[in-house]
Amino acid sequence: MQAQKNYSKTPLKEAILDIGVTLPGNITISELELLQSRIGEGYADKYERRNITLESVNPLQLTLSGEQKLVGYEYQNINQGQILRNQLNSFSFIKLAPYNGWETFQPEAKRLWELYCSATNPSTIDRVALRYVSEFSLRLPMSDLKEFLTTLPEVSSEMPNSALSSYFMHLEMPQPDLKAMLVINQNMLPVTELTPKTISVVLDISLVRTEDIPNDNQELWELFEQLRFRKNEAFEACITDKTRKEIE
Repeated sequence: MQAQKNYSKTPLKEAILDIGVTLPGNITISELELLQSRIGEGYADKYERRNITLESVNPLQLTLSGEQKLVGYEYQNINQGQILRNQLNSFSFIKLAPYNGWETFQPEAKRLWELYCSATNPSTIDRVALRYVSEFSLRLPMSDLKEFLTTLPEVSSEMPNSALSSYFMHLEMPQPDLKAMLVINQNMLPVTELTPKTISVVLDISLVRTEDIPNDNQELWELFEQLRFRKNEAFEACITDKTRKEIE
């Protein structure tokens, strides 16, 4: 199986690197707030991240009551399409389209992670994940989605009127050599009046690991390299040569 190429018309809409942590008991939200002055001027837009604990729901009056707890902050670099989420239980770095490759994505994620660690000193790393969300715009008419995609839901040929107008597919595939789970979500968006001549298919690929995660910084980023390579293999396995020509 081949590694993913660098496509000039990449369909990637969002790349996410996520690290779940357990912090020492003395770390509070104040330490996270102090990070803003260290992450760089580009991340100017700041938003609070809150968890909502529901206490009661009144369906007759359509009201909710509960507690909102501040758990972290989100910083957005609008000019670069970058988002940083620092929370008491996780660190996330997100790059929106256009995606310029791992060579620029990884260094910025690593830089911000090291700042997060210097402020919070995580006790353990409990989860690592890489997630890449791509969207393909496919021209109509077409005889079969299999012209473009190799991983699809199977519909019985005996099903009356079996043509699909939309679908959602969820796959979980253990990766024993990486002690990780490969998760693929795929869905076709309904055709709209704004896009009558195309259909859009979203291919959402994640690699998630929740055991035996190295605390050593170098080993951690070597693990992310392995997860990235497996993600690339999964992406290439899901598309056809016809699709490759469309995004070259």
